[in-house]
Amino acid sequence: MIKLKYMVCIPALVCSFYPILASAQDRLVTVKKIEIPGAPARFDYSAIDQQNARLYVNQEGANRTLVFSTHNYRFRGEISGISQPTGITITPRGNLAFISSPGYPLLAPPDRPHVWGNGVVDVVNLINLRVVRKLPVSIFPDGSAWVPKESRLFVSNERAGREVVIGGDPMRVLASIPLGGQAGNVVYDPRTKRIIVNIQTLNQIAVINPKSLKITRRIPLPQGCVNNHGLLLDTSKNLAFIACTGHLHLPPGEVKNDQSKILVMRLPDFKALQFNIVGENPDVLSLDTVRQRLWVGSESGVVAVFKIGSEVAKPMKNIWFGWVGSDAHSVAVDPKTGFAWFPLLDVNGHSEIRVVKLEQLGSA
Repeated sequence: MIKLKYMVCIPALVCSFYPILASAQDRLVTVKKIEIPGAPARFDYSAIDQQNARLYVNQEGANRTLVFSTHNYRFRGEISGISQPTGITITPRGNLAFISSPGYPLLAPPDRPHVWGNGVVDVVNLINLRVVRKLPVSIFPDGSAWVPKESRLFVSNERAGREVVIGGDPMRVLASIPLGGQAGNVVYDPRTKRIIVNIQTLNQIAVINPKSLKITRRIPLPQGCVNNHGLLLDTSKNLAFIACTGHLHLPPGEVKNDQSKILVMRLPDFKALQFNIVGENPDVLSLDTVRQRLWVGSESGVVAVFKIGSEVAKPMKNIWFGWVGSDAHSVAVDPKTGFAWFPLLDVNGHSEIRVVKLEQLGSA
């Protein structure tokens, strides 16, 4: 058992502690393994198109987006002509995808630490899997969110510290909103009709009016949430989930705190409710809206799954916690089946898509 030390708790918040072992309440069962040909290559964000039963997986290390059927797990094709793709957003009709492509070099050389690729957002026709437009958005575009009423895409330009807005007919860059710090992930809240974005170097959240393109509010996060990158909403429960990565680079000799956790906040007032421990360096969050389960991937390969209940002060309960595979930092859950799709960097010398499900112990 790995002991968790130096945990920071905030008064009036509930802190939950879990060892890096599988939970005794549920078991993780592998449904399917899909081997990806070629040398191992890193993945990033995935997206499930429920309407067309498709999974889109950005394999940034191979400069492509892979497409699979969520019905029979078969490979359906790939999107090429993109450069180290990170974020992906699919429009509600499922006919267009927006793929963030930071370009080269994704990782800057040691002698030029501030040099990044000239990033674009690739607009993709999902009927023929072709890139139809490339929109320049400066350095390192990452996560994105679609606003249906305004028909606008908000893209977190992480390294530039800006939220880039795409829209119009034809689609083009409409604005670039300075955040004051590095942009983490971004979501759209349909209830308040506002964009919510992490400012990860300020430990802060910004609220943006998607029509006026103005920042209307800034919310400082509790002391225990450091480097807030991942972000997801459960609109049915009026909750926001913030992935707190923690200190990635500490001064020599300083003890590393166990600061990788999920912060739960109540909407729309952003009242902090609960912290829960997750795998080191959490990244992508995915919500099973049918079963009310939150899946949290991490760069360490450790995955946490939580059940979202109705308790006001402590809405989340851990139901599984353990190692899934190499670099299991990205996850996409299909609400129709409850199956979670994990792209894994290296499994015995190849990359793999692993489909898993949770079962209660003792069930068939």
